[in-house]
Amino acid sequence: MLKLPPGGHEEVLYAVSYALFHPVLAGVVLVAVLAATMSTVDSQLLVCSSCVTHDLGLPRLRHWLATNGCCGSCGSPCC
Repeated sequence: MLKLPPGGHEEVLYAVSYALFHPVLAGVVLVAVLAATMSTVDSQLLVCSSCVTHDLGLPRLRHWLATNGCCGSCGSPCC
């Protein structure tokens, strides 16, 4: 039976992996969990930045192109 301190529910993975596996294998298990977490966070940040760009950036770009023309310096329409 694993004994965790009160409120130690966040340390269950560490305690179980060190209790069941060799320390090297426990490290690999923990690294795999952290890699999966980082991958998920990376994907969420990519989606968030895409949403911000789409919601805020595109309307401003369209307005700027409508007022300044394609290249902005000469005012000519897009070729």
